[in-house]
Amino acid sequence: MPPGWGAGAWGGAPWGGGDLLTVTRAEAIGENAVRVRFNLPVLLQNIGDFADGLTPANYAVARLTFGARDVAIAQIEHDGASLDSVVMRLDRSLSGAPALYDARVSRVRGAAGEVLDPAAAFFSFLGCERFVPPDLERTAPDRFRDIANPQALGDRLGITAAELGTIPIDGAGDYALDAGLTNVRKRIYRRLVTQPGGFYHLPDYGLGLLDRVKRLAGPVQLAALQRDAQAQLAQEPGVRSVSVAVSLDGAIVRFKIKVRTDIGEDAFEFPFSTEAT
Repeated sequence: MPPGWGAGAWGGAPWGGGDLLTVTRAEAIGENAVRVRFNLPVLLQNIGDFADGLTPANYAVARLTFGARDVAIAQIEHDGASLDSVVMRLDRSLSGAPALYDARVSRVRGAAGEVLDPAAAFFSFLGCERFVPPDLERTAPDRFRDIANPQALGDRLGITAAELGTIPIDGAGDYALDAGLTNVRKRIYRRLVTQPGGFYHLPDYGLGLLDRVKRLAGPVQLAALQRDAQAQLAQEPGVRSVSVAVSLDGAIVRFKIKVRTDIGEDAFEFPFSTEAT
């Protein structure tokens, strides 16, 4: 076919040339999650636009194996910090391998306006591997392990300030867990900032720190805050002993905490501003 006005044959590329957007891979990363990868960064605006890479109507999953479970798109999500892939969340679990599916994309454009190549807008992938019961000894929640819910930037590598307090997803598409002393720090922070009565079933839980530090007037209030913080943290499950030192540094109240637990010792600091927000 003779060359067109752009970089490819007539109808084979947009006028004026440039790359076409193509689907390079699809893979099941969870029972109801499929990662779709493109060759270029994708338009990701999440405003329901016709060409938006986060618009569910632009995706479909078709079963290629007879008898495999039909699934539908429930949601399209960002794939972490990646700009050239998205995660399709499905309304139900995929059939297990060797069931074969097709991930199909339409209308989506690249971040720079690249047009989707209809000849490379789909990719076949296997359903999830056969289910293996989790090792409950390793994954079951206990005093030092539960669903991750980062409260500080150091709680989990790669977390951003905008993601604090959210529930992150692990590489398998399941809820991520935190464990050990990371989990202890999170629980201590949560107990400090929770308002008393914030949990209906735990009326004595919480220090209400964010309100109290804004009302500090002198050494008496500071000493009371230190005493109450230590009493609260001593009640945290798994804590054997704890010491709390509270100091006022300008507009910042610093909590220096040393804790000994059933699994080890830790020392850390939480700063809080006394200025109204």
